[in-house]
Amino acid sequence: MIPEVFVEGVGEISFNLGMVRMNLVGLSQTEKDDKGNPKPEDRQQVIMSLRGFLVSLAAMQNMADKLTEAGVLKKKAPDVK
Repeated sequence: MIPEVFVEGVGEISFNLGMVRMNLVGLSQTEKDDKGNPKPEDRQQVIMSLRGFLVSLAAMQNMADKLTEAGVLKKKAPDVK
């Protein structure tokens, strides 16, 4: 069985030497910020080719669209200036 990793989200994304690097973060059990909220801490790093990143980005956008259609997410109204 392949172990699963739970993360709160992506903390930082960078592009270096032709590869996209994403730091996956979780919330610290011990460290807090000024407001008493758990601080994010690096848990894992995902490194992928630019093409792999773009394919993943399209898949995430597809999922966001499906969640919007299902009513789980709401579209943000455009800013009127």
